[in-house]
Amino acid sequence: MESLSRVLINYGYQKLGEARPPRERHWPSDAGRCIRALVYQWRGEKVKAPDGRMFFIFRDGELHHQAIVKQLEEAGIEIIMKEAPLRDKERNISGKLDALIKINSKYYVLEIKTINRYGFDEICREGPREEHVLQLQLYLHYVQNIFKIDAHQGIILYKNKDTSRFIDFPIDYDESYAQNFFNQMKVIEKHIADNTLPERPYERTDWHCQYCDYELVCWQGISEKRIPEITDDDLKRLVGELIFVKEQRKDFEDKEGKLSELIKQVFKDRDLSEGRIDSYLIKLEETIQRRLNQKRLAEVLGDKINEFYEEKSFPKLTIKELE
Repeated sequence: MESLSRVLINYGYQKLGEARPPRERHWPSDAGRCIRALVYQWRGEKVKAPDGRMFFIFRDGELHHQAIVKQLEEAGIEIIMKEAPLRDKERNISGKLDALIKINSKYYVLEIKTINRYGFDEICREGPREEHVLQLQLYLHYVQNIFKIDAHQGIILYKNKDTSRFIDFPIDYDESYAQNFFNQMKVIEKHIADNTLPERPYERTDWHCQYCDYELVCWQGISEKRIPEITDDDLKRLVGELIFVKEQRKDFEDKEGKLSELIKQVFKDRDLSEGRIDSYLIKLEETIQRRLNQKRLAEVLGDKINEFYEEKSFPKLTIKELE
């Protein structure tokens, strides 16, 4: 009997094959994508065999989005639109808005992203990903210009698929993001018309290339960089221990976050601000986090902002699992 896991992977492979119509228009999700891959897609270049798992990753994302919007609505958030289609005929751009919400008489564009715990931890440390900000800015542009709704701020809501933790970022509207995207679309169209290709923005070892449908055609005829095999047993043992420790740290960080949120909620429910357990003092208080607004500084200082940066070289160790 064929295993159920194999049945599902074959099903996913089949669905991905069915969902590959010729490219006819630009999408807001193109924001931040490799421009060379986009040109390949418009030209209809051959793609490498899809991984059946990707169908379920995409589908799970859709289900998470739908559930989150419904849960927000049940929690009292006013949902004005959900999964609303957008169409810019002049620029040949189509998209779909996750949701438009209303809070305290103000409109907000909501962009929902579901990611694994590693990506979630990175976002907690470094903030929202640039490509997600770009996408949200485009939706803000179109909500104002197509639907004529006064929405000047959006929210990117991230969900950790592994732990069900959430974090959100309010983003102010900036017209320059949309204009930069429109300019990039013109560059793509010119490459298509001239039958040319933009330069490769990544190395073949970058994850962008490893997960790209056009990796084979893009790097065809270029020898792949050979990575030496490590045979030293002591070094292999050290790396193995480091990988184990990193995995354990992630697990404990997730557990710490859950426990912390649970205790905060109990304190709020019981109207407590502090308490003592044996020799430990537990306090719940509001704190204010201040950080420099890099975007605002760049607007005020222009190129002079570079004078305030200093570069420092240091060794960076990266460990990632190869496909």
